[in-house]
Amino acid sequence: MLAPASQAKTRKCNTDIASSFSLVFLTLRQINTPLDSPHSDYAGAARAPVVTHCGIAIALSRADMNRLLTTVSRRFRRMKRRRKVGRAYDMALEIARVVPKGATVLDVGCGNGFIAHHLSGILNSTVVGLDVSRSSKSHINYLTYDGRHFPVADQTFEAVLLCYVLHHAQDARLVLDEVRRVLKDGGVTVVYEDNPSGWFDRAVCWTHNIQWKSRTGPCTFQLEGEWRKLFRLAGFTIITHRELSRWRNIAHPVARNFFVLKADQSAIETTRPLRPDLTSNPLQSELELVS
Repeated sequence: MLAPASQAKTRKCNTDIASSFSLVFLTLRQINTPLDSPHSDYAGAARAPVVTHCGIAIALSRADMNRLLTTVSRRFRRMKRRRKVGRAYDMALEIARVVPKGATVLDVGCGNGFIAHHLSGILNSTVVGLDVSRSSKSHINYLTYDGRHFPVADQTFEAVLLCYVLHHAQDARLVLDEVRRVLKDGGVTVVYEDNPSGWFDRAVCWTHNIQWKSRTGPCTFQLEGEWRKLFRLAGFTIITHRELSRWRNIAHPVARNFFVLKADQSAIETTRPLRPDLTSNPLQSELELVS
């Protein structure tokens, strides 16, 4: 139980937050109220809008309201960015439990690069981000690729991450073949994927597809059993699997799967041939220096 002084501070903080949101709401209401409406607190442009807050009449000019709205918008963007960074840190901690410390890691479809950034510090290793965008929001080792073939030499990395990436791939088997090619012997692959098994999950994935299909093409969501079959056909063995809570990302509340894969050595000969055109990739020399 909190001490009386702490309880008083908590109550004051909650009151301040509630008052701030109340002020923003009332200001927005005033802005959206027509000037000639009987409910408006001002009539015509010559009179500044008046917001009644906690029994106190506060006169705000248009400039004041614009500054207030700009501040609120900036704070919401900051909250959204912090939520993304925090979620990426939680995933990096989860990944670090199955990837050896010091391992070289390739994060395929790294997006904003937050996971790669956090993981490089947690593992004290080289983490390279790979995506189709020109750049990443984080300061990481970043490579752009064509969405099909990784611009990386054979057997370069000790771990590869596919964090909610495969459902965006138009050829998931090709992506998995590329993962096999760049993995060193004994390397691991970490896969996060959605599991739309129920009507609610399918509805969430449907909205996700609408959001992304113009950027990456139609999403190819699959159930757990279908992913297992694809991993097996691509020459991987599942060494760890866990079901994850849908509420770890409240903005995308869908059931999820977490897989850790290893290449099946008995299937090595059935994979696509290695790519000699990438054996002299400059990234290879950089990775050799840190290994």
